[in-house]
Amino acid sequence: MIIKKEHALALLNAKHQEEKGLACQITIKAEEDPYIELELQNLMAQGNSPIEYVLTYWGRNLVYLLEEMINKGIIPLTLKF
Repeated sequence: MIIKKEHALALLNAKHQEEKGLACQITIKAEEDPYIELELQNLMAQGNSPIEYVLTYWGRNLVYLLEEMINKGIIPLTLKF
């Protein structure tokens, strides 16, 4: 499994949305590819509608690992929500 920067951003975005009590919604078709690829890897699942995505158990665990690596400076990734 390969997690590229766009996948990491999509996972972190989904977690950020979940923290607000929302499902991650994709409104621009061009932004949907990383979410579909993550769904195929069983890291995200489609929500109640075709534009909603939620983290799976494994996706959530990967996000926690990514956040830990970002906080320790192992991955130089910055996000602004």
